[in-house]
Amino acid sequence: MHIKPVVALIATVSLIGLSGALAAPALAVPSAAPGAALTAKAGTAVAITVDGEPLVRVDRNPEFFVTVTGLDDRTRARVNFGDGTETVKAKGTCSVAKAKRTPDRCGIRVRHVYDDAGQFTITAVAGKERVSEQVTIAAKPQPWRPTAGQQFTSWKPLGSQATYTPCQTVRWYFDTTGQPADRSGMRDDILASLSQLSGLTKLTFTETDDPRKADLTFSWRDLAELGYGEASGVGGFRGPSNGWVAFSPTNVWTEDYWAGDQPKTRRWQEGDWIYTLTINGRQTLVTHEIMHAMGFAHVEDFTSIMYPQSIGNGAGQLSSGDLEGLAAMYGSMPCPLIPD
Repeated sequence: MHIKPVVALIATVSLIGLSGALAAPALAVPSAAPGAALTAKAGTAVAITVDGEPLVRVDRNPEFFVTVTGLDDRTRARVNFGDGTETVKAKGTCSVAKAKRTPDRCGIRVRHVYDDAGQFTITAVAGKERVSEQVTIAAKPQPWRPTAGQQFTSWKPLGSQATYTPCQTVRWYFDTTGQPADRSGMRDDILASLSQLSGLTKLTFTETDDPRKADLTFSWRDLAELGYGEASGVGGFRGPSNGWVAFSPTNVWTEDYWAGDQPKTRRWQEGDWIYTLTINGRQTLVTHEIMHAMGFAHVEDFTSIMYPQSIGNGAGQLSSGDLEGLAAMYGSMPCPLIPD
């Protein structure tokens, strides 16, 4: 469906068909010398301007205005927006003399909003003046979606589409409320994980100090109260461009001792028993949860970063399946003309 152009009158204007018969009376302008007469030339005061962004997204109000000034009652104007909508046809009611004397008060202003993506040529003609301008209405970016019947083995989507659109700028926010002192380095691991994922996905991660503008949020939460038991972290999404990650403030893996991307070992003694714990660096946990927020599900391949447990399997290195999934869902998707 196309939106019909709206014509605003700068002065009173009649809309007519170009094939309509017009009577154009001669206009005499008194000269300084008595008895002398000059014949005014129609259309000599016409000026045409086109206002609007030459590249704009279809979902961001692609509004354009064509203004024809100096339009007299002997000059016709035509405005076409190149998208199949009706050509606007008009002529002025100002005299030739008035159009020349006060052109800004004699003309038309045509407003048009495109409702389809594509390249269009705006053409405006009035008298001997002609203006043509090409505009590009970019499509709204679409997220990756699986094809019908697509099977997944080495990686799996968490939902029916990616959380973010190709090449999107993802604004992230970290709510440090309730952060224990021995976990104050978590932000460094978040930054490292986001940097790694940005290089593999063509997403741009930018920190914001306004949680209302965030597309991805990090926080500290009592995960047991949320129904996740003794989990170290949880990630997911609430809808398009609305990912979230929550870390446990009590689970051992979120302590700064495990910071970084290398596996570490902790030993301690209880009575006669000596215990040893070796797990991946905490960055593995952070990347795992961010990938949930991006739209990735758990897999059964224990070499994958999306395996649901840390077993010291590769120091936070992404498996071939992880890389395949990141490329399919984000990295290999073409960037839109105007990303989100």
